[in-house]
Amino acid sequence: AEVYSLVSRVRLETPQRGIVFHGHDTWGLGVANSLAAVAAGAMTVDGALGGLGGCPFAPGASGNTASEDLLFATRPDWLNPTTFGSLVELSEKTLAELGEANRSKAAQGARSNATAFEWVIGGGR
Repeated sequence: AEVYSLVSRVRLETPQRGIVFHGHDTWGLGVANSLAAVAAGAMTVDGALGGLGGCPFAPGASGNTASEDLLFATRPDWLNPTTFGSLVELSEKTLAELGEANRSKAAQGARSNATAFEWVIGGGR
């Protein structure tokens, strides 16, 4: 509700501007806050592969909202199980090279053993 209220206020005060929302996955609410921002008028939401990054001012803080989670939640027209699988694989490779953990819930789901779900990649199908 707070994100919706803040973005709505910015939209009301500066209707000529396109709003971009960047949020972290604090308390696991990155996707929910991004969806609230879009509902309030944000034109773009920002994420990072696997939730990479964080806040340099708060050591141990949550990472950015994972791009995979944002895309899976919003399902743009171009996103399908094959493209999503490629994105997850790219994310895994990039994060492994950087020695970073993958914090994407959607990527974790894509690597599950749920055989009835078309978005599962790899050994799940």
